Amino acid sequence: MEIHSFKDTLAFIKKYGNIPQKCKNFEKNFLNYLDLYSDEQKIIVMHEMTRYDYSRQILCSFRYSISKSFKMEAALNVIKDMDFEKGLNYLSELYSMPFFLVERLDQFNFLHCLFKYNKYEYICTNIDIILSYINIDYFIECYLPKFNNITPEMLSKIRYAIVSKIALGAINREVYNKAPIKAFDYQTLNALSILFDEISKNENTSFTELRYIDAHGFFSKVYKLGNKVIKIGIPRVTYEIPYHRRLLQPLIRREILKGQLYIEISEYLDSGRRITEEDVYLVFKELRDDGILWFDPTPDNLGRLKKNNIIHFKSPLNIENDSVGFLPSESKNNQVLSKGDLIIIDLDFLFKENDYENINRARKVIELDNFYKYERRYQKEKSKNEKEEK
Repeated sequence: MEIHSFKDTLAFIKKYGNIPQKCKNFEKNFLNYLDLYSDEQKIIVMHEMTRYDYSRQILCSFRYSISKSFKMEAALNVIKDMDFEKGLNYLSELYSMPFFLVERLDQFNFLHCLFKYNKYEYICTNIDIILSYINIDYFIECYLPKFNNITPEMLSKIRYAIVSKIALGAINREVYNKAPIKAFDYQTLNALSILFDEISKNENTSFTELRYIDAHGFFSKVYKLGNKVIKIGIPRVTYEIPYHRRLLQPLIRREILKGQLYIEISEYLDSGRRITEEDVYLVFKELRDDGILWFDPTPDNLGRLKKNNIIHFKSPLNIENDSVGFLPSESKNNQVLSKGDLIIIDLDFLFKENDYENINRARKVIELDNFYKYERRYQKEKSKNEKEEK
């Protein structure tokens, strides 16, 4: 069988690739044949040869020339119409040849190559499959910034896929990196995606600036976008909490799907920095005097305001308390706090002191060592003051 073209070469390999007697002349002229092909055609020929034992031996015998002829960008062009899994398998079969320095081509190496050669359209087309392989927070940290110059249409697709994965992981932490993205209906996920887009526009930034914050939250995953914090997680012990001036004013605080998904958006504050145990106690005491139990009093749950404690969204907004789950205030002092004042940034474990049902539910999900430490001091000081007044 004579070989005069790329098509002839593929036909020959398929017919005689495992018959040594038939391959003698092909082996002798192999490098001459390769010189006739484009870089993409060389990839296809090499891949076809990996399927047969003897033609694999031919590849190995010319390993130095083959390794010089192999161009990853050409390989990525060959698999551009395959989905992520098929493309990965195709390239893995090539990388199974012992003369390649990479021992194996896994999902991470493959994704790295796609970014290296700017295959953003391919990544966007396959983003759902890619996110099923990779931890979403790792992807956000390492890869999301690379999408800064893609088209608005591609960014919209990336945003929808990422927000969908975050939302799903928020309600199913056990399978956070494996769960399918179709757990919620399209309308819910699209509304969340649009919300992230609106936040990025308000903050004069791009969705590619989204970052994960390791806040060690019990209920939520926490993200920062511009100067806003976005918490997405499971519903709290109770949605309704007592309003107090020491609580950070949220823009949004609500259940998206009853009993399944919760979202909270507020201003970003540095927590814990230069905040002392005494600071925590003074805030604890102020709430306690107003009949509110704060079950999670720690420096990490306090911040200092950078501006007045109102929502800043395009222009400052005053949010109605009942729209974010705040019960009517029973405090004598409802003055809006300003820059530099201490504020509680985690609103998960705050209860009226007579809300026995939710207090008992909370006791089952949170350690109360910090609460009891400050409560003992509070009761001791209260008892002392009462004696002095007598």
